[in-house]
Amino acid sequence: DLALADGVTFTGRGEPGATVQVRDAGGNLIGTGVAGADGLFSLTLSPAQANGEALDVRLMDAAGNSSAPLQFDSPDITPPEAVINIAVGADGLALSGRGEPGATVEVRNANDAVIGTGVVGANGTFLIDLDPAAQPGEQLSLVQTDPSGNASVATEYDVPLTTAPDSPSNLVIDADGTTLTGNAPAGSRVEVHDPNGTLIGSVVAGPDGSFTVTLDPAQANGELLDVVAIDDGGVSSLPAQITAPDIT
Repeated sequence: DLALADGVTFTGRGEPGATVQVRDAGGNLIGTGVAGADGLFSLTLSPAQANGEALDVRLMDAAGNSSAPLQFDSPDITPPEAVINIAVGADGLALSGRGEPGATVEVRNANDAVIGTGVVGANGTFLIDLDPAAQPGEQLSLVQTDPSGNASVATEYDVPLTTAPDSPSNLVIDADGTTLTGNAPAGSRVEVHDPNGTLIGSVVAGPDGSFTVTLDPAQANGELLDVVAIDDGGVSSLPAQITAPDIT
């Protein structure tokens, strides 16, 4: 009879007079209450549990005896954040960005027609083929929906009027995960992001397009890194990806 519709008020039925304890996956006590004479209880969880968290529920009688733990999965009623770091390829046929792992991203054009869908990968990135191709100056709308059906607010994105630079290529990361080399359009700013989207290295590509960037912190656990080239106008390429060595 356990229920947690809003992620805050936890209700159920147990042994009359028993103390109900609810703990999160880390073992932290997040709610407690007492079952009434009819066995019913209602208690408040703090913080709220609304993202599908696994909860541990136990009853304790007056003598301090605890019941066997019962696992209860909280509802996932929290919408994901809006997608970020959007980039469109030079030909308008592909779009990339960052979102919530496992969410489905839908891209619509100004006519509200769906021109591409894709799933966010485990590292939070997505790459979607567009049909028809996005045109310079066109406004796109992107929404991501998690597996529980919660939809984010829409991100409105104006396709740059200038052509996106080519993605970095010939990427090589050294054995200890501290230095990344490759090629990018000459004079473009090369940025390296970790699986959380955090900037961990940046450098300007030389006149011949080559670059060497120091990664801070070092990436030595098999992380999937995103590498982009950004032109003087702030327009980003689609990301190139490279897997760091796993030496830890």
